[in-house]
Amino acid sequence: MCILQATKKMIESEGGGLQCAWGDFYWENCNVGLQTRVTDMGVCFTIDTRKLRKNSTAKGSKKRELNPVSNAIRGLSLIVTTSTDDIPFRLYHSEGYKVVLHDHNEDPLPQSRGFVIGSNCTVEVEIDKHVRIGLEPPFQAFGSGTCVNVEKPDFVNPLKRYSYYTKEACETECFVNYVIKTCNCRHFLHPGNETLCPLETLKKCFREAEGERTELDVFR
Repeated sequence: MCILQATKKMIESEGGGLQCAWGDFYWENCNVGLQTRVTDMGVCFTIDTRKLRKNSTAKGSKKRELNPVSNAIRGLSLIVTTSTDDIPFRLYHSEGYKVVLHDHNEDPLPQSRGFVIGSNCTVEVEIDKHVRIGLEPPFQAFGSGTCVNVEKPDFVNPLKRYSYYTKEACETECFVNYVIKTCNCRHFLHPGNETLCPLETLKKCFREAEGERTELDVFR
């Protein structure tokens, strides 16, 4: 929890937190739509645009309707400011931010998707959304596997560490479970209540498990 506490202190310092703009929500404190969480790449700031919409229509006596037009001006814009002192320890030899676009209910999972933006720069990114739907049996998927309809009312999420089921979340949970079974402890960035791994174990056992992650049979 000390990671989250330090991050919360950082974003609540001078400047009033992260500043963002979306639709007609012009450069305001976006803490109302901000959630801070720990992912497998470190601390992640998640912006929920649904909460920005709700907050924008509740201000003042006149209802503010967000403009639905999508372009470089109306899209989501963020100003993120950090100093080198804010990030004393790094897992990766890079300086910048990993950006992950995902559905509102999904976990970010930056190891599985996203793109990197370097620090001290301005970047505009054009996004296209592609929806991939896996058909139920008798159709096959991922080789000899099959898919289930997660939108069905009777669907029960089999995952224990992630509240929303996706293929990527399933693969990540399998890897987390494999690390715990192999190393008898949990990486401090992985979800769960198991005993945390000491640094010596992370240097050897975890790195070996990470190298085996490409062997699909291990995580089925």
